[in-house]
Amino acid sequence: MAKFIIIFGAIILMFVGIGMGLFGAFIYPISAIVSGNAQNVFSIMMLFIISGFLVFIISIATLIHELTKKEVTVKHERPKIEKPPLKRTEQEPITKDRSVIICSKCNSHNEHDAKFCKNCGKTLVKQ
Repeated sequence: MAKFIIIFGAIILMFVGIGMGLFGAFIYPISAIVSGNAQNVFSIMMLFIISGFLVFIISIATLIHELTKKEVTVKHERPKIEKPPLKRTEQEPITKDRSVIICSKCNSHNEHDAKFCKNCGKTLVKQ
């Protein structure tokens, strides 16, 4: 929608620039001569022509820029959040198997040859 508004505004500005140039080139000199106030006609005529030309060029540049620019999409990745240690009720059931060592501080399951708890870092004691 914003791109449409900018393009539409640039087209309107093109017509404003053309109108200013035509007014400066034809209408203003004729009206000044007819009314008898023909002093400084050339300077005011050139002012309208040059400013109309500049408005026209700026609107063409805006139009070309809007029609040729590419849309950039940014993908936002969600940050990875580490899960807090599992509570006792969420862990797998305690087994009598000696392949795991249960930490006495945080009750997490560790491998049988681990020297420190993988969750809290406490020194493990084999039972």
